[in-house]
Amino acid sequence: MRLFIKGLAADFEKETGDKAVVFLPGWTGTRYSPQRAFVLACGYAKKKGLSTMRFDFSGRGDSEGNTIDTTIDIMIDNAADIIEWLVAEQGIKQIHLIGLCSGGNIALGVAGMASCAKYIEKITCWSLLPFMEDKEKAKGQGTNRFKRFKELLVKLFSKEGFSKIIHREANIKSALQNVAKDKEGDKNEKRRKTSVRKILNDVSRHYTGDVHLIFGTKDPESAGSELFYREWFDRNRKGYKITKIKGAPHNFYTAHWTEELIEKTLGEE
Repeated sequence: MRLFIKGLAADFEKETGDKAVVFLPGWTGTRYSPQRAFVLACGYAKKKGLSTMRFDFSGRGDSEGNTIDTTIDIMIDNAADIIEWLVAEQGIKQIHLIGLCSGGNIALGVAGMASCAKYIEKITCWSLLPFMEDKEKAKGQGTNRFKRFKELLVKLFSKEGFSKIIHREANIKSALQNVAKDKEGDKNEKRRKTSVRKILNDVSRHYTGDVHLIFGTKDPESAGSELFYREWFDRNRKGYKITKIKGAPHNFYTAHWTEELIEKTLGEE
C-alpha cells in the first residue's frame, strides 16, 4: 500500500499479526536502498508473516521537504511519527527497526525516546557508524580515499571480482561513487548530522531490547565502529550481537552479500 504519513512517502504491507519491521534508509538514501535490499528484505519478512514499512525521510525520495534542511533530529522525529502511526492506526505492538548506516543511528535515536522505546523489540544496524559528535572517540575511524580506491582496484581485478563483473553482479558505478565522495560532507552537512540530543545516554535510559550490528569485513568507512560500540554496549550493560559478512563493503553491493545480509537479519524471526 502506497501512502503519505505527515508528508512522508511510504510503502506499507499489513499482515495479520501485531509485529512489524520498519526500514530506515541511510543519510541520503531512499526507501529502496542500495541493491534494493530493503525491497528484498520486505519480501523475506512477509513470508514470515511480518508487516513491513519502508519510507523516505523528509527531503529524500518522494517525501516532502528540502534536502538541505533535513537534520538527523528531523529524521529521528520522522521515524517516531511512523512508529506512532503503526501503533495507533495499525495495532502494531512490536517493532524491529532495521537501519543502513545513518539509518542505524536514527534507529538508536528513536529508541532513546521513551514514547517509542517500549514498542521497539529489536534493532538491527547495517554498517553503523559512530554519531558525528562521537567520531573523535572512535579509534581508527575512516580510511583515506586513495587507500579506498586502491583497495577497490585490487578487488575488481581479482579473480572473484572479475567474475562478478562478467556476471553483472558488481555495481561498479556505485562503488566508484562511494570511494570518490567525502564521507562526512562539508561543514554545514556535518552540522546537520550532529544531534542536539544525547542519544546514547537516552538509549541507555529507555531502551531495553537487543541491538544486532552487521558489518562487512571490507568496509573501510566503519573502521573503528565495531570497537566503539562494543565498548559502549559492554559499559552500559546492553544486549548486543555483532555479525560480520566476509568480503562485503559498506553497502553490501553484490546479490550474494545482500542475500546473506537479509538472512542474518531476519532469519531468526
